Order: sequence, then structure tokens, then C-alpha cells
Amino acid sequence: MGHKALTALQTATLTVQSKVIQKLLQKGVNNNAALSRCNIISKDSADNINHIHNFIALQSSQENAKKIIDDGIKIISKLSVLYFNDLFTESEEEIFVAMVDAERDLAECFLTITTDDVTPLVQKMAQFQEKVAALLGERFSQKTVSRAQGVCDYFSEDVFRFLLTEASAEEAREAAKGIMGDITRNHSIVVEFLAERSSKNRRMKKLKKMSSKVQAAAFASLEKELEEKPGSLRPSSEMITEEGMVILSGIQRFIELESKDERKGEELICSIVTIMAKVEAAYKAERFTDADQEELVFLISVARSLLEIYTGQPGEPTDISKLEEHYEHAEEHLCNILRSHFDGDTLARVKSLFYYFKKPDVNMFFSRS
Repeated sequence: MGHKALTALQTATLTVQSKVIQKLLQKGVNNNAALSRCNIISKDSADNINHIHNFIALQSSQENAKKIIDDGIKIISKLSVLYFNDLFTESEEEIFVAMVDAERDLAECFLTITTDDVTPLVQKMAQFQEKVAALLGERFSQKTVSRAQGVCDYFSEDVFRFLLTEASAEEAREAAKGIMGDITRNHSIVVEFLAERSSKNRRMKKLKKMSSKVQAAAFASLEKELEEKPGSLRPSSEMITEEGMVILSGIQRFIELESKDERKGEELICSIVTIMAKVEAAYKAERFTDADQEELVFLISVARSLLEIYTGQPGEPTDISKLEEHYEHAEEHLCNILRSHFDGDTLARVKSLFYYFKKPDVNMFFSRS
């Protein structure tokens, strides 16, 4: 959607997100990496919010309507930056899920209430307000918490009754139903997305810890073999880049889904990291001959081609025959490098690793993924 097509509310949310991102980067959040904005309000939602604005203006005043809508937009925008950029801490994420659950309960109550007694709705709003305050209090100032409290406090028992029963509030009532319907439909999407992202983050943490441990063990083993002083061979501070960790995490998830065995995923990823650590240790110790280094160059080239085929283009089928051909070449070059410098256990690890990915049922699963 081009900038000219944005509604005033959509532009406002993006502006607030930009300010939040700027403040987060100034504080060094995310190691000054790029943070993104997201257009979180559709045109239909913007229309519905405008109807709610008109209702508040009718029920109280234009000034109050502007303040409540502006404050609501600021709160949604701040939380969206944390949500879309994966900046919630574990405790914040738990509160966020509880808040989303409370929001769904409020929406379902609004959509199903059939009497003039709006007490259940007021109670659901209080529960939602509690979760919002708890989440905002973890990260933002008291001013932001007070803004959220003001927005929630406006929707009192009298306001809810007016909204649900008065003929003059019909447009706002239908708009509120539209907003609440969106909330109930999106609830499971948000919760499932967070669960998958949390699982991915846990895998990443375990991968980083395992990578450091394996790397240290590989270097210590080689130092002992060469009778070098401990610490004389210095490993890279980052054997696997952040991007590499993301790829390994994705491969691990693929193995878990295909094999239906989490331990199988950990085992094979550990093999990959162990082999990488041994190659790095041997390289640092200058054990590779010119011929070995030529093989290493070929291996890197094949690995890049393999990755290009693995990632592919969205919507295009994976060329399994090419994938298998590159597997064979990668295995050949890697074994040629390791054969002269490491024992049979290391070569067996390589063979086992490549055997898994060459199995017909794995290729069939991959082609469907």
C-alpha cells in the first residue's frame, strides 16, 4: 500500500512506531540492528475506529474522543514494535499471551451478550486492563500505563450499556462488533505464532551454547594432540554467524518434523557443529596442506550451491536431483579434507549425517515442505 493510500490512523500508527524504534535503538536494544514497522490497522479497521471516535464524541466530547483514540493508537503501536521485532523478554511474552487471552474473552463476551446487564462485560474489561497495565509496566513509563488506564476506564458500565442498546449508537455498535470479530479471529494466529517463535528462540539459545561447548572441546583436543599449551590455539569468537544459527535452527526443526524425534534433530545438528569445529581447529593449527585447502574451497562452493537450492525461490519446487548431486559432492570433499587428520569416528559422523539427508523418505518430506 503506497503512502498516499494510507488513512490518517494508519499513518499515525507508523509514526508512533518510528518514534518507539528510535528510542529503542538509542538505548542499544537489539544491538542497534534494524527494527521494522508494520501497518497494523487495515482500512476496514480504521473505518471502524473512526465510528468509535464519533460515538465517544457523541457520548462525551470531541476532545475526549481524540484523546482516547490517540492514546489507544500509541499503546497499540508501542506493543506492535515489541511483538513484530521479537523484543519481548520471556516474562513479557507470558504477560502478552495472558493479555491476548483476556482481550479475546472480552471480545467474545461483547459479541454474545444478549441482556441489558453488562456486568460480565465490565468484569472482562477489568481483567483485560490488568494485563495491559502489567505488560506496559514491564517496559514503558507510568505515563504510558496511565494512558492505557484512561482508555479502559472510559468504557464503564454506562458506556457499554449505551453502546449496546441506544439506537443512536448503531453505527458504533456495528463497528465495535467488527473490531471484536477481528480480535477473536486473530487470537489463535497470534498465540500460535508466539509459540513457534518461542520454540525457535529456545533452539537458538541451545544451539549457541552447544556451539561454544563443541568448539572449545575441538580446540582443546587438538592442542592436546599437538602437545600445545592450553589456549595457544584461539578459536573464532563467532564460529557460526547469527544468520548461520538461523539456518541451523531451521534445519533442526525440519529434522524434528520429519523424524518426529527432537533428539534426532539435536543429534544431527550437533554432528554438523562438531565437524565445523574440527575443521576450524585444524585450519587454525595450520594442519591443512595445499591440497586440503583446495578441497576446502571446493566444499565452500558446493555448500553455497546447496544452500541456494535448499532455500530456492518462493513458490518454485525444489530440484531434488540437483540437491542429491550436491550432497554427494559435499560429502566427497568433506571426507577428503578430514581423512588425513581425524580418526574413523569423525568420518563415521560425516557418513551418518549425509546418509540421513539422502534417505528417500527425507527427500520426499523435503519436497512437500
